[in-house]
Amino acid sequence: MGYAHAEESEPHRCDTDFVLESLRLGYLETDKNPRMAMDVGDVKTFIAPSNDQLNELVIEDNYTVDEE
Repeated sequence: MGYAHAEESEPHRCDTDFVLESLRLGYLETDKNPRMAMDVGDVKTFIAPSNDQLNELVIEDNYTVDEE
């Protein structure tokens, strides 16, 4: 017999999704925390405000309780 309890609270969680064109991104998983990586030539593309567009914005108040 076993028992498990999980509880998670994320008040005012904000998720954003941006669309960027002509940008090559990837992740480096060389350690415990994956890091985003890009070609050096793409840095100017990444930081230029005219190259990105807000695609989606989601704001949620999440609270979850689970017992087994």
